Amino acid sequence: WNTSPVQTTATASNLIAGTYTVTVTDAAGCITTTTVTITEPPVLAATTFGNNVDCFGTATGSATVNVTGGTALFTYSWNTSPVQTTATASNLTAGTYTVTVTDAMGCITTATVTITEPPVLAATTVGNNVACFGTATGSAIVNVSGGTAPFTYNWNTLPAQTGATATGLVAGTYTVTVIDAMGCITTATVTITEPPVLAATTVGNNVDCFGTTTGSATVNVTGGTAPYTYSWNTLPVQTGATA
Repeated sequence: WNTSPVQTTATASNLIAGTYTVTVTDAAGCITTTTVTITEPPVLAATTFGNNVDCFGTATGSATVNVTGGTALFTYSWNTSPVQTTATASNLTAGTYTVTVTDAMGCITTATVTITEPPVLAATTVGNNVACFGTATGSAIVNVSGGTAPFTYNWNTLPAQTGATATGLVAGTYTVTVIDAMGCITTATVTITEPPVLAATTVGNNVDCFGTTTGSATVNVTGGTAPYTYSWNTLPVQTGATA
């Protein structure tokens, strides 16, 4: 055989793809030749693509391997726990995975894929308290980090408010539910307070003598939010706690 090294048996072995010639000589010195072509399948190769995790910490990722070359049928082995043996591995957490592909002739190739996850979806709130007792002047803002934009909001107000800021709030505790583009959910609460009811009482000191201006009056204030301003209906207007 025209192999390297030359093989001298009826069967030539360990051949790579190519065309080979064998020369046959009989006992009388007669010679004949023949050729044979050895083929090979295309190179076995694997590529992967992944679907990343939807929500931080969940097992919603998947990965698929595409095989070219080799000789069908193919078997698959992913380094998951437990091992998955289909072309698509599912229920994956974030991480790097390797798939081993074996074809019908025992040829082997491997490929890797990295599955990522978004940052943890978190929400914090800031409240602006009610200005005056019994009014609906409070508001609250939710700030979102992580997750996958855009976000939707749902405050447990009546009626429900769906913006990042809830307005027209009375005193109370409110919860906002935040949902990101992948359906991940988080909640946050905020407490809106109100000042005590603003109340005023007055004490008067009467005029000493008829027709004189020796009287006075003092106002005492409870509740509300200090500091206070005053306006007496005197002429001219007086603006202290005592007129």
